[in-house]
Amino acid sequence: MAQRRPSTAKQVRSALRDAAAGAEQSAHFLLDAAESVDNYLRGKRGLVVFAVSFAMLAAQYLGWRTATTAMAVALFVALVAMVLARVGACRDDDGAWSVDLVVDQLRGAAENATSFATDLAALPLTAVAHRVGRIVFGLGVVMMATTIASRALHMKWMAFGRYGLAVALVGVAMFSVGWWKLHGQMLALRGRSRFQAPSASSVLDGSGIRPTRASTTPCFAIGKHRQRGGA
Repeated sequence: MAQRRPSTAKQVRSALRDAAAGAEQSAHFLLDAAESVDNYLRGKRGLVVFAVSFAMLAAQYLGWRTATTAMAVALFVALVAMVLARVGACRDDDGAWSVDLVVDQLRGAAENATSFATDLAALPLTAVAHRVGRIVFGLGVVMMATTIASRALHMKWMAFGRYGLAVALVGVAMFSVGWWKLHGQMLALRGRSRFQAPSASSVLDGSGIRPTRASTTPCFAIGKHRQRGGA
């Protein structure tokens, strides 16, 4: 008897299952690679993104097309790796997706944002302007860099930095005002501590006694004056 060939529908279903399995393996491989890159950049993500963005702006200004394209690729890989790493963190050790891990990721992001806002609320206004100004300036630089990267890589979806220059200028203004105020306060505190009278406890233990302008005469000079007076 002739063997029956599998029907076309079964062949299609089998091909689809194989394709789905291959796509799943590829997705897990990509997520694992993204997590590896993100773990390598842990603690210095913002610095790396800012450095690559600033280097891209410098290369664009100098007319170095090859360097601009290389920086664009590096920025694209870094940003995509960070995003995919957040997605990959929602898997358990077996690679299965977990809703609990998604909730943990969202809760951790909310806690980090709350902690950052609490730290800012505890700082004076000048320190807030100094700290937030650096962040806003870095954001503006990255926004401008994404616009250049979208042109170099022909990816229009990355061109969301139309107002990057304005954001960067706002950051520079905030940082400058905060730094100027903090610098003035530090100078004022130094002036107060220089002319502030020592406390009673510091006088008793000798730690608060400091030489003044009147007591800067060398000891041998004082001895000479005494000898002349005695003579």
